[in-house]
Amino acid sequence: MLPSSLSEEQVYLIAWWIEQGAPGEVLIVDLNPAADILLTASNYLGLSSDSNRLVSVEATTDDELSYARSLGFLIRDTSMDSNLLEVDISVQGGDLAQEHIQALNALAPQM
Repeated sequence: MLPSSLSEEQVYLIAWWIEQGAPGEVLIVDLNPAADILLTASNYLGLSSDSNRLVSVEATTDDELSYARSLGFLIRDTSMDSNLLEVDISVQGGDLAQEHIQALNALAPQM
């Protein structure tokens, strides 16, 4: 049973991914998903429904990025056309302390 902290959208996408054999390095479109899966994934990833472009957010500061990286977070841009970030919190190597939470809060609008 999945934890109750997952949204319905997340549960739906994860269940579909598992039904596809839970492939690792693959694009969703390469799995020939139904239109409802594409729409759900687009909404979850922050794509605007009217133009299929990424939602616009302000860029974070270089200092905020440097600080989060110094705490051990792996941070990548999601797209060249967006200020959205992918933040991997698993690589920081331990329990999250208050300073980790503060660094993530500073990046929250871009995550």
